[in-house]
Amino acid sequence: AFLVSKASPTLSFSTTTPHAPTLPQAALSTMSIFENIGPEVSKYVLWHEPVWSGAILGGATFVYVAVEGFDYNIINMSANVAFISVLVLALWSQVAVFLPNRAPPTAAPKLQLTEAQIRGFAEKTTANSNALLEALFSVGVSKDKALIMKVLACLYITAQIGTYFHVLTCAYIALCVAFTWPLFYRKFKQEIDLAVSEGRKQFHIHSSKIKQQLLAKMGKGSGAGTKEE
Repeated sequence: AFLVSKASPTLSFSTTTPHAPTLPQAALSTMSIFENIGPEVSKYVLWHEPVWSGAILGGATFVYVAVEGFDYNIINMSANVAFISVLVLALWSQVAVFLPNRAPPTAAPKLQLTEAQIRGFAEKTTANSNALLEALFSVGVSKDKALIMKVLACLYITAQIGTYFHVLTCAYIALCVAFTWPLFYRKFKQEIDLAVSEGRKQFHIHSSKIKQQLLAKMGKGSGAGTKEE
């Protein structure tokens, strides 16, 4: 814990080591991130419907491999999918002449989006975007130099990672993590919680040392300026 005295320009800080978070705090309800994304999405991410979850992950993998491995793009991939669909339906219709009980559906499936779903998606997107902008603004005008340095470091690392992966790769990695992490966490819950707890403990210890060094340098700088005056 660090204390800045308002009565004098000198800086003081205590040498107490911040307490490490307990195990439940270290876990931080890891699964709650996936449980709170909405029932329509969480039931697939949490594998409540294994067939659909596997189909979604497999389909995304197929699309990613086709785009990245075979240099497909959206236009030729869509055209090829439509080509195969029409060809399969045409062959199916011809075979159905001899097998009436195996005839194709009489109508194509319809994609339906209700107004409530569209409005809910727009509201969530707007709320999250505003929250992000507000967080960046509050950090930018904050006087907490340590917080500003942390945010700048995270943004810089993110930018460097972005130079190696484009949007499709990042989206596919995020999808794989979303679908595999719940299974992995349920299987190794105790080990993961212990590792996260120890990692947070070490992070708090090292960040405390860095803050102490920064405050000490700032204190020396302010003291030297006072002497010169």
